[in-house]
Amino acid sequence: MITTIVLDIGQVLIRFAWKEYLESFGFAEEVEQKLIKVVFENPVWAEFDRGVWSDAEIIERFCQEAPEREQEIRALFAGKVEQMVPEFSFAAEWVQELKRLGYRVLLLSNFGETLFEKASFSFLPYVDGSIISYRVKCIKPDPNIYRILMETYDVKPEEILFLDDNADNIAGAQKMGWHTVWAVDHPAALQGLHDYGIPSVAGGYTFSELRKIIAKLRSDHGCPWDRKQTHESLKVCMKEEAYEVLEAIDELTDSGDSTHLCEELGDILLQVMMHSQIAEEEGLFTVDHVIQGVSEKMVRRHPHVFGEIQVDSSEAALDTWEQAKQKEQGKSSDPAAEMARVAKSLPALMRAQKVVKKSGRQQQTAVLLDTLERQIQGARARTQAGQVLTEAQIGTILMDCVWLAQNSAVKSEEALIREIEKWIAEASSDR
Repeated sequence: MITTIVLDIGQVLIRFAWKEYLESFGFAEEVEQKLIKVVFENPVWAEFDRGVWSDAEIIERFCQEAPEREQEIRALFAGKVEQMVPEFSFAAEWVQELKRLGYRVLLLSNFGETLFEKASFSFLPYVDGSIISYRVKCIKPDPNIYRILMETYDVKPEEILFLDDNADNIAGAQKMGWHTVWAVDHPAALQGLHDYGIPSVAGGYTFSELRKIIAKLRSDHGCPWDRKQTHESLKVCMKEEAYEVLEAIDELTDSGDSTHLCEELGDILLQVMMHSQIAEEEGLFTVDHVIQGVSEKMVRRHPHVFGEIQVDSSEAALDTWEQAKQKEQGKSSDPAAEMARVAKSLPALMRAQKVVKKSGRQQQTAVLLDTLERQIQGARARTQAGQVLTEAQIGTILMDCVWLAQNSAVKSEEALIREIEKWIAEASSDR
C-alpha cells in the first residue's frame, strides 16, 4: 500500500531555467555558447548538488577551463541565481492536495546549497520532510541516497511512490523496490498518479496558462502548423472533435470509463481557444468576450435561477429558455424563416428533425404511417419494374421517418447511430 509520495524538485515542482537566466545577461552569441559548454553542460556542475566542494572551488574550476571568460562566469554566480529555478505556480497547491488525500509527502532532490537556500520555495512548509543531495553529500541515482530517505523517515520500499523527470533516477528507485512515475512533465505526473489510483488534479495548468500556450503556438516562434490555421481550416477539426466527444460519452455510458471523455473535451476546448486566439489576432474578439457572452446568455435564459420566475419541471424550464431565446432573437412569424435558421452544417437527420419542429406543423402518426406505406408500395412497384429508386424517393421516405421520430420523442440521429452499432455487432457475431 502506498503511503508516501516522494517528489523530485527539478522539473517536477520547479523549472530549471538556466537558458533564460543566461540570456538575461545579454552576452554575445559566441560568449553564450562558450558559457553553456564550460558551465551548464560541464560535469563539474554536479558538484554543486553533491555538496563536497564549496561554490568558490567549483566556480574556480569553471574559470580554469575558460580563463578568457572568467569575468562573465563570475558575473553569472554573482547575480540572482535563484532566477534559474522558478517555481511552478501549482507546486504548493499540489503538495497540499496530496497531503489532504492522506499521503505523506517527502522531497528527494539533487540540489546545490546556494540555489536551494536562495530560492525560498513556497511548497517547503507543506512537505513532511526532505533529503536534499548537498546535505547528505550524495546524489541520485546513487543507491545510498534512496536508503538514506527510507531510514530517515522509516518507510518501506513498497510504500513509496517516487516522481522524477530523470530516467536514471527512476531506474535507481526501481532497483530499490520503489513504485515510480517518470514525470517528464506535469501532465505525465498527474497521469502517473491516476494510474496508481491517486486522483490528484490540483497542480495542473491554469486557464491563463492554457491561453499563453495557445498564443505561443500561434506566435512567430511557435508551431508552423498552428500558425497557418484559420477559422475555415479548423472547421473539419471542430466537427471531428465533436463526434469524438459523442463516442467518448457512449464509452462512458457503456463501460464507466471517463478517460476518453476528459481527453476529448480537452480537444474541444483547444478548438475554442484556437478560434478565439485567431479572432484576437484579427481584432475581432478574445476568449474573454466568449466567456462574457456565454455567461450573460446563461443568466438571461435562466430567469428561474437568477431571477424571480418559478418553474416546477424540466419542461417548464425548457419553455422558459425558449421564451427568453425568442425574446432575444425576435421570433419570425414566418415558419420558413425559422426553419432556415437551423444550421446547414448539422448532420442531415438532426437538421431534418429540427426543421420539422420549427415548422410548427402537426402530422398524426397514423397519417404518416399510411403515407409511408403508400411510398413503400410505390417503391416496390418501381423495383419490380426493374427501375432503381431515385434520390428524391429515398429522401421523402427518410423525411417521413423523421416526422415519426419527432412524434415519438425519439432523436432520429441517435436512433440510427444505435441501429448501426447494433448491425455491426450482429455482423461481427456472425463471423
